[in-house]
Amino acid sequence: MNERAIAWHPVPDITDGFESISFAYEPRTARTSFHQKLRSATIVLNGNRSLSLKFAGIIALHFEDDCPGNFPLPSERPRLNAKWMFPLLTIESSSWLAQWPMWPNLVHYVLLSLDDLVHVIAGPTVAASWLDSNAV
Repeated sequence: MNERAIAWHPVPDITDGFESISFAYEPRTARTSFHQKLRSATIVLNGNRSLSLKFAGIIALHFEDDCPGNFPLPSERPRLNAKWMFPLLTIESSSWLAQWPMWPNLVHYVLLSLDDLVHVIAGPTVAASWLDSNAV
């Protein structure tokens, strides 16, 4: 299986990389929908602008310092510009994702910053929005 990193554009105007990443799990719900019954989390990529991503249907999440990591990324990755790798990726033919064949339609997301590397296995619907720079 040849994994392939693809630039992921949950918002159309990503022009910079991010300095750090933070996240918060949300309580499980008792609703019957697959993606609502499983865990959800809000992950914020912090930089000149901060991007909030709300993932639903999380099966796995791996958070670590930005380094080679436990789940190596494909060697060829899309670039944002000469300075930055594209900070939001999906991994096609993911060997980590293949561990959950019983859950259809999941996506392997990778979020990169100068400090952090986050892998998320979650459903295909992600709510994304830029945070107001004047907020907190």
